[in-house]
Amino acid sequence: MKPWVTSAIIVAATGLVCAPAATAAPQRAIQRHADALHHALSNDAVKARFRTDGLEAVDMSPEKFNQFLAHEVAPDHKLVSALGLEKR
Repeated sequence: MKPWVTSAIIVAATGLVCAPAATAAPQRAIQRHADALHHALSNDAVKARFRTDGLEAVDMSPEKFNQFLAHEVAPDHKLVSALGLEKR
């Protein structure tokens, strides 16, 4: 019997700070967090640790991260709806 999944790519997206879209957050605070994350991800030791753990860190601006999440999450919404799963 052949497996029905022959290969897979798993994408895990974790932002420095995630909050509901309606959360009022000063743009200056968001940018400070993004700058700190950018600084950490430019450190060779941090990048090496990610690689050791089998991860790839991708440095994105807050705007690009929001676009990425919207693109990656949309298919999941369709699947959840098609399966009739309850939204929580």
